[in-house]
Amino acid sequence: MQGYRVVLILSAVLILTMPGYAQNTPERGDRAIAEKYVVWAQRAIDQGRWAEALVGLERGMDFSDVSSDMAYLLALTRFHEGKPLAGVLEAVQRAIATQRWNSYAPGSAILLEAETFIQLRRYADALDRLARLSPSPEGVYLKLRALQGLGNREAFNRLMAEALETYPRNPRVFRLLFSFAQDWQPTEIERDLMTVALRRLPFLLEADQDLAYIAAPFIEDIEEARRMVGAYRGMHRGVAGSIGPALNLGLIDGSTAVDELFAVAAEGPGKRLDKALLSGVWKLLRTPAEQEYFRNKLVRFSGLITEDVDNDGYNESEVWYEEGMIRLYTYDGNQDRLPELTVFFESGIPARAEMVKAPEFLGRQDTFGYPLNTQEQDMLTIQWEQYPAVLAAQLEGAHYLMKPFEFFFLPVYLKRLESGVLWYPEQDLFTRSISKQALLSFAASIERPSQEFAGAIERVELEQGIPQRASELLGGRIVSTTEFYRGRPRIQRIDLDANGYLETTRHFRVTGDVPVDRANSVGLWALSSLIEVSESDWDGDGLFEYEEHYGYAADSEGSGLTIERILHFWDIDRDGTRKFSEPLSYRIQD
Repeated sequence: MQGYRVVLILSAVLILTMPGYAQNTPERGDRAIAEKYVVWAQRAIDQGRWAEALVGLERGMDFSDVSSDMAYLLALTRFHEGKPLAGVLEAVQRAIATQRWNSYAPGSAILLEAETFIQLRRYADALDRLARLSPSPEGVYLKLRALQGLGNREAFNRLMAEALETYPRNPRVFRLLFSFAQDWQPTEIERDLMTVALRRLPFLLEADQDLAYIAAPFIEDIEEARRMVGAYRGMHRGVAGSIGPALNLGLIDGSTAVDELFAVAAEGPGKRLDKALLSGVWKLLRTPAEQEYFRNKLVRFSGLITEDVDNDGYNESEVWYEEGMIRLYTYDGNQDRLPELTVFFESGIPARAEMVKAPEFLGRQDTFGYPLNTQEQDMLTIQWEQYPAVLAAQLEGAHYLMKPFEFFFLPVYLKRLESGVLWYPEQDLFTRSISKQALLSFAASIERPSQEFAGAIERVELEQGIPQRASELLGGRIVSTTEFYRGRPRIQRIDLDANGYLETTRHFRVTGDVPVDRANSVGLWALSSLIEVSESDWDGDGLFEYEEHYGYAADSEGSGLTIERILHFWDIDRDGTRKFSEPLSYRIQD
């Protein structure tokens, strides 16, 4: 703990002593101050202090609108530190639009923008941006990734052939070719490209030694593949990707492979294993003893198992285990680093979930992968009574209590991993997220903040999505009750002076056009727009001393009704008859 405090103090001192930092924030638009931020951030990045660079750049982001370098570095550090990609795009596009470069050039920002689009699977947008740049090794590599993502084999093969000739020593291109060959059965053209790549492999290993095990499955001479992988492992132990090829080539036995696999996971941050790697090692185990050894290791595993379904280098799902028991599952369908679905488990069973609310008119789109920025979307919380029967839900500040075992929601199903000892959640592709209409249809009641009494809670009882009764409680005391007729409010009794007596009765219109407050009423009626008559018995003697009549008119846009006038009546002599009328007073709503 003492060391942690020291780090915090040093970080604070570093930020406070940064060039350009002062008690009084400098005026925006000062390019000299922005340049000092840039120089400081460059120094921090060169020293590997990415997190500190990000903190400083976020602090000085007001200057990014006068310095493209500032905005670009902010985008770069956000990307490197795994921040949501919406923020990366915002910063890098601001850098491009500002067009005030000093240390960098627009091409660097366009490359970062294209890489961000590729991670988001916006391959066409990435190709559009890259078309603006002159050919370069990085640009060609990103184009190849975009074409691979689009599944355009013809264009990919054509560009790959050009890249192998133009950049014969660029190992990233060769890595991509081997990855491409693993996904598809190669055509004659692709076999020719592979022949070229394997012929150049000996001198490529000088630039990227990992190609030794990446290319091993494609080398026909087994002894040559064994020699190459063995030489690599003699210099590099603990590389997860090399375990499968070494086991397949007989360089290690199954028990050694299992030990290395879980040792690699323990050494990495957060104890992380790749699901495809787990499956690959399991399939290569040759004896029952090796398989049992694998099971014994896996059943006690604590950490993350990740899955990259489309093999594009970015994980869509992560599962957190504790001693072999599932605790948490996240799914990021659009790969923007903000999960659209998070499921919390208790005793290995889904208990609660947080997800992006489905658009009200979603149409035919992916279950959770529709292109949404979850920072700007309403998040829905689901609590299960007994999975998949939903007990309750929360959305937009409202709490929905569902009817027992009538509403079922199954976003994931559990299956055994191939070894048979560990449950693994898989997304159910036939289950969509939940809309507000679905919640209303199955809810027995809704609790939401009162729109009339600050701090009060309104509870609305429903039948097949239709309001029946409503009550509002403030400090444990009922301050309002409402009765509905065919889903429309009919009469309300309300305690306006909070004295414990429901002295005011409101009568509502039951015919004609009725406006609905869709933003605040979660699909229910906005009562203040429906009152026809309101009468109050302030002293509780059973006689109403005051009465209001409301008149309505169509609003200026013709989309509903607004209050046009209120007519006031008083019972001055308290004989039960309201004889006095105040002249009409007009009030037009905004």
